[in-house]
Amino acid sequence: MNNYKCFVVEDSVRIRTRVIALMESIAGVKVVGFSDTASESIEWLRTHDWDAVIIDLNINSGSGITILEYLRNPEFLNKKKVVLTNYGFPEVKARCFELGATAFFDKSTEIEGLLELLEEEASSV
Repeated sequence: MNNYKCFVVEDSVRIRTRVIALMESIAGVKVVGFSDTASESIEWLRTHDWDAVIIDLNINSGSGITILEYLRNPEFLNKKKVVLTNYGFPEVKARCFELGATAFFDKSTEIEGLLELLEEEASSV
């Protein structure tokens, strides 16, 4: 079975560790990298093979919005861009979808939705 390769953008070590552990508990999902800044994330995503990126919007340096803007580049058209944030305001969610997010989950209440999405994607690889 091929791995469904995920990159995680999250600045909280505690949350990142927990999210990665939950993601890797799904058969076929492999977290291939992580970062806590926009510039490092963009550089990694530009130079590596990946299937999905999980993006927190409020990170140490830069913003998840900056990453989404970069990922509008046509070469990333078929990649999953999933926002996982505490900022689930309707206008923020709408902006993320305008920028090409394929899914949007509230960190505090919708982690299960993220895991279900990844399980579905991994099973189709």
